[in-house]
Amino acid sequence: MHRQLRKTGLWTLNLDLPGEFTLSCKGQMIPVKSSGNDRFLFRYIDLTENARRILFEVIRENQPERESLT
Repeated sequence: MHRQLRKTGLWTLNLDLPGEFTLSCKGQMIPVKSSGNDRFLFRYIDLTENARRILFEVIRENQPERESLT
């Protein structure tokens, strides 16, 4: 599965967030080495500072836990 995700290259992510804000960005799927083969992180590459701020506010408001964010 790692190779399939790597071959895809860039992914496009669109999230509808509260407040009628749609987050759109591109990024790469990166395997988490410590978790075996079943967890991946989305590493964004073109997120604006404003979009980043809004995203992290939404995460903070929803009482995040590391395990549920991966």
